[in-house]
Amino acid sequence: MMKIVGRCELARKSIPEVVQATEDYMWLQLVLIRESEQPSEESYDERYTLRDLQKLLLGFGPAHFNPRGNNAMLYFQVLLLSAQFEQAIGFLLQMGNYHVEAVHFALALAYYGLLHITPLNLQMGALDYLTTIPTTIHANETLAVAHLNFNRILGDYIHRFAPSDATDALQYVMLFGLRGLTSPDDTARTQHQMTLCHESILSLLLDTGDYATLLGDVQKDGAHTMGLLEQFADLIGGADEDQLLLRLTKQAAERCRQEGRLGDAILLYDKAKEYDTVISVLNHQLGEILANPSERRLVAQDSSRLPDAATNDSTLGLSLKALAHLTAPDFKRMAENILTHYLSLPDIHHGIEHRHKETCAQLTSLLDFMVAYEDGRLDMALMIIEKLDLIPLNGDVALITQQAERLRDMDEAISRNFPEVLLATMDTLCR
Repeated sequence: MMKIVGRCELARKSIPEVVQATEDYMWLQLVLIRESEQPSEESYDERYTLRDLQKLLLGFGPAHFNPRGNNAMLYFQVLLLSAQFEQAIGFLLQMGNYHVEAVHFALALAYYGLLHITPLNLQMGALDYLTTIPTTIHANETLAVAHLNFNRILGDYIHRFAPSDATDALQYVMLFGLRGLTSPDDTARTQHQMTLCHESILSLLLDTGDYATLLGDVQKDGAHTMGLLEQFADLIGGADEDQLLLRLTKQAAERCRQEGRLGDAILLYDKAKEYDTVISVLNHQLGEILANPSERRLVAQDSSRLPDAATNDSTLGLSLKALAHLTAPDFKRMAENILTHYLSLPDIHHGIEHRHKETCAQLTSLLDFMVAYEDGRLDMALMIIEKLDLIPLNGDVALITQQAERLRDMDEAISRNFPEVLLATMDTLCR
């Protein structure tokens, strides 16, 4: 009792014959420590601060508190009780079996602003979760302060399950923007955290492909199903939440287009309200199909995996499960469904270039023409090409000249296929 009340013999930090349990030892140390605003005025024998206790415990190491190796959490508790939160999380992460616990303790501590986070300008190794940075405490005192690489810890945890569970992954992605990670005047850190959050959302969209869950959907009857990103828009930052979601969706669409995932790109462009781009992507792909005889044969066989628009709830006639396996017939049917849907909605219809809409309709008809021609259904082929009015079928020189001028302005998807279409037309007429 006298040792506690009078802080006697601070050089002797414990009384082993009385204090035997780790919990009792920590209680005694926390009772004995004193913080002073003027540490230089204290004698060495009277000085015992939290920092001194922290150094002492780190010096002991985990083996001192767990000699038998059967209670790894005890050293973690000791570090927590001594306010060494970063060291405690780092220790748990090293243990391997406690990775989940480490992540969630880090989240709780970060929420309350109790963690030192690695500075933005600090270069760390790919596997480094914990580092120490020399920090000036007083004019003549420098201390090595532990910092956690919070973003890497959270990011690695998200990657464990993100591809298979978009809903849970998003809950963790939003934690990159925890207010406790930044101070009100640290705009650079705040912006960095929100940028990281947005980049992670973009990766989540691309990796999971669960667009209906994340972005919502609009059914054929006009009913809107709200997606998770819309529900939690206020937690993912941005001055204009609607514009932020559209921007992220458009970025995902562009990434899919670059990677050749055209079905995903079309769906995402539609959700980003980039309707003219949807038609442009379809036109390019229809041109590729028209130029490829084997693709045309697939269209002739009509081996589409997509359900008919009349039986599909989606406004685009798209099945999310089929996006990764789109064939030539799928793209043709998709183009017909989308064009019909867009033309039925004035707000969308007027926002698409007339040239693109016309090209889309012409390409689907040209595919029908080539399929009919190659199947030997010449009467059907002739009827289609006459209706298209791309090639003059009489000897009117003025009309031929006019059509030649029109050819110069045609979309590249049509013009590069025109020689083959012209030869097929001539052969149809000769027969």
